[in-house]
Amino acid sequence: MFKSQNQFYSTIFRPLDVWMRLLGIQLDPFPSAALSKPRALCLYSLSFLMFFINASSNLYFTAVSFTSPLTRFGTSEIWNKIIDFGSYNLMAIGTHAALLAIQRKPEWELLWHNLKQLAVEEDPLFYTKCRRAITIVLVCLTADIFTVVIRAVNLIVNTGGRPLMLSLTDVISILTEIYAISGLAVFATIGWITYIKFLQFHNQLNPALDLNKHLNNPSSQTRTRRTSNDLRRWRRTYVTLNETVSHLGECFGPFLLIWIIYIFINFIAVSFYIVNGIRNEPIWEKVLNLVFLLVKHLVHLLLLASIPVTLQQESLNISKPLRKMRFDEPLLQRQVDTMIMEGIQSPTTMTAMDLFPVDLTLIPTLVGTSLTYLIILWQFQTGERQNKPQCEPISQPTVGHLQ
Repeated sequence: MFKSQNQFYSTIFRPLDVWMRLLGIQLDPFPSAALSKPRALCLYSLSFLMFFINASSNLYFTAVSFTSPLTRFGTSEIWNKIIDFGSYNLMAIGTHAALLAIQRKPEWELLWHNLKQLAVEEDPLFYTKCRRAITIVLVCLTADIFTVVIRAVNLIVNTGGRPLMLSLTDVISILTEIYAISGLAVFATIGWITYIKFLQFHNQLNPALDLNKHLNNPSSQTRTRRTSNDLRRWRRTYVTLNETVSHLGECFGPFLLIWIIYIFINFIAVSFYIVNGIRNEPIWEKVLNLVFLLVKHLVHLLLLASIPVTLQQESLNISKPLRKMRFDEPLLQRQVDTMIMEGIQSPTTMTAMDLFPVDLTLIPTLVGTSLTYLIILWQFQTGERQNKPQCEPISQPTVGHLQ
């Protein structure tokens, strides 16, 4: 079905690859050696230009926003504004830089080499399911980008008499979130493709549980030899799947770290905006927009955490039918035991640059951390208002662009 690695990548991943190229992100793990110098120069120039626009627009908007007098705000509001700007700039610029660096990692080519090995010619259903998964991811990506574009259009319509340069950089700053969302779509797509293969491999192992009924007969040498070949093939597939998960974590480790840090910090900032908005003559439209942003953060975090957990669970599920296999033939039993040991020694736990595991425990951690810092900021604000009643509260984000 796929005569080369590049053909597999371009066939399976083409829709997302074209979209990322439009953003100036080159993700092709098998670049053609025959690429002309003018074309290569154009590709690198586009990548540099898009990153320069991203970084300059966000940093300029941050610098201009902090040149305005902040004395009318309390310390808690100022700190919340700082973490608001800081987290957004980290997400917009950091995820863009992490995506640019992925293609240069050797694990990226190894990842697609493994996926190509898993897409065997005898299994055309794998290709169909992969295309279906990419279609669903593209639909979700389009919907997420649509919400970003709506915010940008809303800002253009309601400029509020601000200088043209400030409004322009604000709009561009909003649109740079598309890079983080697109990178999340790439991560989800590869994770889903790997999950599909885990399921298919698990389905191949279930019928094998009945093999020992026929192969424990010493006279069945032909069947024993055939089963020995099957076990070697299953072992190779099992190890390849675990390596694929490992390569996925190594490639997207910095990207996951930046995304998670942004979600944690911005979740605290937006929660503080909501509390302030309700406390000070709330404009319910803005409060609902902020609540929508919180829900969006939770969905993104759930997606980031559920993919590693699902892949790890599927790896453990594969070891269950292997442990149930019992053969009288020592060669067969030794091969099964080897598969189990290699699965144990090849953990599929995904981490954010080896700092912490990426799993569903991040969600209760997020809630607990947000409540803790929200209470601290609330106490600071309450004390400041008693001493400085004239302090003006900040009840809407300056870098969530939900104004």
